[in-house]
Amino acid sequence: MTARDFLAAVQQRADAATDGPWEADGTEVSQHWSRPQPWETVASNEVACMAYCYGGSARGVEREADAQFIAASRTDVPRLVAALTAALDLADQWREMWGASASYDAQKDRARAEEIEAVVTAALTPKENDS
Repeated sequence: MTARDFLAAVQQRADAATDGPWEADGTEVSQHWSRPQPWETVASNEVACMAYCYGGSARGVEREADAQFIAASRTDVPRLVAALTAALDLADQWREMWGASASYDAQKDRARAEEIEAVVTAALTPKENDS
């Protein structure tokens, strides 16, 4: 999978998620108060009695730090995708601008473009311990 494929998949997941921004209030994550009502809850510890009584789970987001992370991800992820996509676009522009030119500047910029793409791709490539 290329860096662009990965970024497109991340953006697709972000686009499919509940509209943001989100906020964390204790261990509950919901749409930010600045959005029009009704606000949707994204994650909560609230338990429906029937679900719990019949073997359902009473577990949700249990740590406030996790809730903060989840809430921030709704706006952080699209920003990160945009930033990395912009870096890859810049690399493409450098390659297109210089084409097949053999000048020193062209060679330097093509090398920079390849380095940018390689660094972004390496950072997005799952490591052995990643899930």
